[in-house]
Amino acid sequence: MGFLLLAINIGLFSLWFLLSKEKLDYYPSSKLGKYSFIQSNSSLSDFLKKMKEKRKILYLGSSESTLDWNLSAQINHLDTNNNHIESLSMAWFSPIHSCLLITRMVRNEMDLPPMILVINPVYFTRSHDVINESGVSQILRSTTFFKMDHFDIKDKMGKELQELYKRHYSYSWLARPIELQKYITNLMFLYSYKDYSAPVSYQFDENNYRYMGFIPEYDISRNIWVNRTDPKIIQLNQWRIENENLSPNLKGLKCINNITADSNVPLLILILPVNFRYYEYIGIDIENYIKNYSRIKRQIFNTFNKGGSYIIDLSEEPNLDFGFSDRMHIDEYGAYQLANYVVADSMYKSFINESKFFYNNP
Repeated sequence: MGFLLLAINIGLFSLWFLLSKEKLDYYPSSKLGKYSFIQSNSSLSDFLKKMKEKRKILYLGSSESTLDWNLSAQINHLDTNNNHIESLSMAWFSPIHSCLLITRMVRNEMDLPPMILVINPVYFTRSHDVINESGVSQILRSTTFFKMDHFDIKDKMGKELQELYKRHYSYSWLARPIELQKYITNLMFLYSYKDYSAPVSYQFDENNYRYMGFIPEYDISRNIWVNRTDPKIIQLNQWRIENENLSPNLKGLKCINNITADSNVPLLILILPVNFRYYEYIGIDIENYIKNYSRIKRQIFNTFNKGGSYIIDLSEEPNLDFGFSDRMHIDEYGAYQLANYVVADSMYKSFINESKFFYNNP
């Protein structure tokens, strides 16, 4: 039995040696649906080339931006002069994960378009300021592909981010042989598709939404929809802000800033508002929360101001008239209020003008 296992592993290792020389790029559609193309370098590159041809702006958001009435769709409707913003938004697409996608773009010398990066303050609470396996997998197909550096991006991430991910996966070194077997099996699967050309299924110019005036019923004391329930009391610690010096998402933001600054790509940062009334209602020390969050924001401003990016802090203005569906997600009405504020802001107008200059002067 021992000899058989040894022979199997030698065979798998030989397959790895052979398959690693192949350019295995196509990935059959995953649960990401229309965004499955981001898991293929060739399809991702085609998408970005079309963005450049159409002179588009790429909007990167997370779960708050996945519905048809999202902030970027309402901005498109209100501002017909912006060349159209295309949204690439998914759950767990926070900076510690989206930086992996942007690093892949640079590693493979893809055309970076002007970008709008949405920062949801929940990224910096204990519940979301983490490396999430689903967040990694939706960009790199699986965590195994990251561990084996299938996309050859680790040396482009910067030392700080490399060390962070290395510590996160340090527990798995004992399972390295198993990871290698999983990786080889995946390569064998991809090899069967090596001659298949995957079309980009993304449909452009559909990200546009006209707000029709609907205002849901809100619970005044919690500042959320009346039919939403509170988390269990044991979850309170999950919504506190940790030490900003240890924040994975701040490290991801620094990586994104370094890449866009080096590439001279116009970048607009939108910092979404915090539902302070909800946090206060569930018993969080709101003064301490505001103090910790202020330190986070100072680091965000310090990071992106150095890179020459534009920042609109929507946590300061406008003062929302409700607009939250739950503790961390704006709703259709909230997005409408924010969109009106954004299109009137001088930072937004300067960003749009620079984006046009970027395309007019390649």
